[in-house]
Amino acid sequence: MKIDWKKLAGVEKPEESRGFMLWKTSQLWQKEVNKTLQPFDLTMQQLLILAGIGWLTREDHLIATQVDVARFLEIDSMVVSQVLKRLEKKALVERDVHPLDTRAKIVRLTEFGTETFITALPYVHLLEEKFFGENRQLLADLHDMYGRYK
Repeated sequence: MKIDWKKLAGVEKPEESRGFMLWKTSQLWQKEVNKTLQPFDLTMQQLLILAGIGWLTREDHLIATQVDVARFLEIDSMVVSQVLKRLEKKALVERDVHPLDTRAKIVRLTEFGTETFITALPYVHLLEEKFFGENRQLLADLHDMYGRYK
C-alpha cells in the first residue's frame, strides 16, 4: 500500500514538515557542537551537564544533587548518572554522598572542570553565532514553543 503523504501529513516532502526540519536541525546542531568540543575531550551532553552543575552551584552556599541536575536539564536521571561517572573519571566533577540523604549524591565541578568549562564554552558561543546567524526572533519563538508545551 502506498502512503499518501500529502493527505496523511499535509506535506509532499519531509523538508516541508517543521517537526522534521526541527529534528534535522537539532541533530546537525548537536553534531557541530560535538565537533567543536572534540579538542576539549567533551561532548555536548557532557558540556550541558557541566553547565547545569555550574549554574546550580553558582554561589558558594548552593549545592546540587544528580537529581537536581537531571531535573534542571530535563535529562533522564540515569543518563545524568552515567555521564557524571565519565566526567568524574576525567576529573571534571566530584560526587559525594549528601550529608542529609545518603541516597542522594552531591555534585560539583572540580577546579579542572571549571577551567575546562570556562575554556570550552566560548567556542560553543562562537558556533552558536555562526550557526544561527542574526536570527534573534528564533530564541523568542523557541521560548514560546517550549512554554506552550511544557
